[in-house]
Amino acid sequence: MSIHIDDDVVITEVLSSILSTKAEIIICFESAKAYITHMNSNHFHEPKLILTDVLMDGISGFELVKFIRKKSSDVKIIVMSGYYGHTSGTPDGLHIDATQCKPFDIEDLLSLVSRLLQKTNSFHKNKAIFSALKAPH
Repeated sequence: MSIHIDDDVVITEVLSSILSTKAEIIICFESAKAYITHMNSNHFHEPKLILTDVLMDGISGFELVKFIRKKSSDVKIIVMSGYYGHTSGTPDGLHIDATQCKPFDIEDLLSLVSRLLQKTNSFHKNKAIFSALKAPH
């Protein structure tokens, strides 16, 4: 499952269409607040990948990443911005897997998403193998 959070409806629709070729489920949220509400719900399942805009009304993408990282270090996060400079430097101590400027090249974004999802799949396979090895026989 992949999550996209952006207050720009056009970008959300474009990314949803593009990402559907690489991820089995795409869920879009119009704000960081809406995603946080979802995270705190009984219906929450941790995604493999999150794409979030930096500049959004209310809670910024960087603040959202801090919130997400308190709950999960496994999810891959791509931070996106259409404003020069907002993706070139991230706040100290903020674990972001990749940054992407908007506008973006579709093939470049798909390649980035594929690489991160492959890393996630390898991590989860290795984690499952490790758990199986640790299990009492």
